[in-house]
Amino acid sequence: MAQCFRSAHGIGYEDYRTNPKLQLEVEKQREREYALSQSFGMRPETGSHHRQ
Repeated sequence: MAQCFRSAHGIGYEDYRTNPKLQLEVEKQREREYALSQSFGMRPETGSHHRQ
């Protein structure tokens, strides 16, 4: 898990766990990435590829 966390966020999980400032930055980045994924229509119910 630590290796995946480091490759995804550029910091180690132990650093994330013990540093509130890093936690805030990682969570902000996750929110930005989530919002971006939603704007691209990656959700099946809102994507352009979804037909009714």
